[in-house]
Amino acid sequence: MAVMSAAAAPTSTARVLPLLRQAAIKEDLLRPAGARGLIHVAGMVGAWAALVSIGFIADSILVWVPVWICVAFLFVGFGGLGHDCAHGSTFTSRWANSLLGHLVLGTAGVSFKVYRQYHLLHHADTLGPDDPDGPGMQFASRAEYALFHATLGAGFVGLTWWGALIGAFHHPPKWARTTTSKLAMRGAWFPGVLVVGAYVYGSVVSDTFRHIWLYPWLFMLVPVLAFVLVGEHYAGHAEDGTLKNTYTVMSNPVTRFALYNVNFHTVHHMLPRIPGTSLRRMNELAAPYEENTYSGYLAFHRQLLAPLPWLPPRRSLAEPPSEERGPLADAVSSDRRSGQLS
Repeated sequence: MAVMSAAAAPTSTARVLPLLRQAAIKEDLLRPAGARGLIHVAGMVGAWAALVSIGFIADSILVWVPVWICVAFLFVGFGGLGHDCAHGSTFTSRWANSLLGHLVLGTAGVSFKVYRQYHLLHHADTLGPDDPDGPGMQFASRAEYALFHATLGAGFVGLTWWGALIGAFHHPPKWARTTTSKLAMRGAWFPGVLVVGAYVYGSVVSDTFRHIWLYPWLFMLVPVLAFVLVGEHYAGHAEDGTLKNTYTVMSNPVTRFALYNVNFHTVHHMLPRIPGTSLRRMNELAAPYEENTYSGYLAFHRQLLAPLPWLPPRRSLAEPPSEERGPLADAVSSDRRSGQLS
């Protein structure tokens, strides 16, 4: 998909944002999802039930594994809905956003209150020095890529609960840098601990529940969550602006439905209050300005992996660190010079 001509490249995020905001207001895309969000999540729950039913009927590990992987993508989508609740874009009521956020983020094993503080601080300084996510990820080898996929999920879940634990004792994590976030972390463990605790308890006492939630959750941790999230800001830099440091993955209708449209990440960062149910239309309006667009997740990962060696190159101690921004960033720069992205 050709998304930006060379002549249009100087267009900055600051110049484009008012145009997109005006278009979003004109088409009423900033309206909370409301019933549309509930219908979407009902469909996701129905898909979850249908998939595990197939697994129970077949009663074969050869069927269960792909079922669990598909359900893991749905869990990421539930996280996307919880993410919208954190932005207040699902309902007009803060209470309703909090209730649904706790329920759906429980499938991912995450406390909604912690996630909300963490994620809003990410938006406040995306890829900057105060971003809890840190600088844009970039890999020097396929081994680093594999390690990232093996550790991101468990690391993030552990990070949120560690933050909840120490926050309860009035020692908020370092990333909670604002007064609001520090105060919020004091009670961030409740009621998320009850929701996640119910999932854990169900997995301990019931083999059926392990097949329904625990095993898909483990596949979400490794590798599905990283597979989806690595494509959000790969090799990005804060000073580049959202149109350049954030990616859009078009994907197919089934994947978009399962992920609650989190693949349209560029327009989400441009206008975070747009609900997932409206992101596809917003992306159609923003497409002429987007600089990093891929046809699907497999296309993104293929381009990311293609130039990477299996192991990081050895460097002598006397050799200064490279200023290279990463293989995918180089490929993107080359594509921009040629006038389009792959």
